[in-house]
Amino acid sequence: MDRVTVVVPCFNEERRLDVEAFVTARLADRELELVFVDDGSTDGTRRVLEEIRARRGGPTTILAQPTNAGKAAAVRRGVLDAIERRRGLEGAVGFWDADLATPLSELAAFVDVLEQRPEVDVARLGGIGFCFGGSTVLQLARSGADLKGVVNFHGALSTKAPAKAGSVKAAILSCTGADDPMIPADQVVAFEEEMRAAKADWQVNLYGNTLHSFTNPEADGSLNPAILYHEKTDKRSWTAMRDFFQEKFGA
Repeated sequence: MDRVTVVVPCFNEERRLDVEAFVTARLADRELELVFVDDGSTDGTRRVLEEIRARRGGPTTILAQPTNAGKAAAVRRGVLDAIERRRGLEGAVGFWDADLATPLSELAAFVDVLEQRPEVDVARLGGIGFCFGGSTVLQLARSGADLKGVVNFHGALSTKAPAKAGSVKAAILSCTGADDPMIPADQVVAFEEEMRAAKADWQVNLYGNTLHSFTNPEADGSLNPAILYHEKTDKRSWTAMRDFFQEKFGA
């Protein structure tokens, strides 16, 4: 496998960041790229990250969030940034905890497992994602990744890095709640216009009377009335995904 990009979300990690461990990992593998996302830290995290970047080794990027938005948002920012910068390149993108609860020395083993799985046919790859994962697979498709198809379940359709004309190799299916206030109608229209301009093979399924997180049985509206499971749409969208991949893979 070619370059591996590792996204590391950080919030007030000044005392826990192991500078030598990160530098050693970069020196050991010049194809390793580190992307640190400083998630609004209020301590000396940025200073430590700059120290890591200044040392010898492979490429290191530091992204800064203006305020703390949480680990998921930091990972999303880093992954989407990496996907956009790696358009057309081979390799892998993943994330690692800043405290190195799993040592970076294990990274090679993770990559080996990915490459050696007998059920992985690198010529027949697809992707699905739910919510944040859905927006991530869409961005992967936008980047020109060599995938047969991707399916987005109630993930955001907006992007700061729209697809370029002729660059999208993957067919796209987006399953979206028609009444989801987090993905309003103007966002859907903008996505459709983006896909047309990119000359992509795309579909958008809109499900009536359906809000956000419609595939999650635990979404009961208690945290947010717009986050609500919808059994019928859950089943319909899963069937749509199976039909989509049947067309793309024949299985």
